[in-house]
Amino acid sequence: MTNVPRSEHERQFHHPAEASSAGTCGPSPSASRRSLDNGQTGGADPAEDESETSVNTPAGRISEGVSTQSQDAAFQVEMRNAEDVDLHSPYNGATFYSGMVVDGKTMLEYAVDSADGVIRVILEQTPGGRDLVSGRLFARDSPISQTQAMQVLARYCERFAECARGEVTAFVCDPSRNSVWLTVELPALQRNPWVTAIRIIDPTA
Repeated sequence: MTNVPRSEHERQFHHPAEASSAGTCGPSPSASRRSLDNGQTGGADPAEDESETSVNTPAGRISEGVSTQSQDAAFQVEMRNAEDVDLHSPYNGATFYSGMVVDGKTMLEYAVDSADGVIRVILEQTPGGRDLVSGRLFARDSPISQTQAMQVLARYCERFAECARGEVTAFVCDPSRNSVWLTVELPALQRNPWVTAIRIIDPTA
């Protein structure tokens, strides 16, 4: 099999220390309920989101005209959403992925081929994770920065691991040392007392 550099599909988190370690699997009673399916982010005023021009700041790329205060407010809403949504997976059904492209196929594609969306699921197939498929967190008009979007994504991934039960499966091939798998998901699985086994599959082996 031919290995090529890691694809854009690999999820990376460059600030693991900033990820929250608290949280539960189901919706949090203390967090205000907000549907992620309606596309609302609770961030900046819609008028501020109209511009597609972006600027670079120490916090990352933000849309021009969006204040740091409104950006931070939107980030807090997104982090509360990450605590509130349902990221449960079936028993023995949680499936993860990370790493390089093998023979033109990403680890995500290997995971999707294994996960039927019913008995086995990846994060994006859970009720709360389906919103991630749209990529709205990283859109040009997102009210949060790229760095903040990665922190939100990392929390989704961590909670998916915290919610896992029984044996979990991971399709992994030479992941980056900064990957979500190594910095967030695997440590969360190892801490999870309800996980009985972590089955790691390397398609090149």
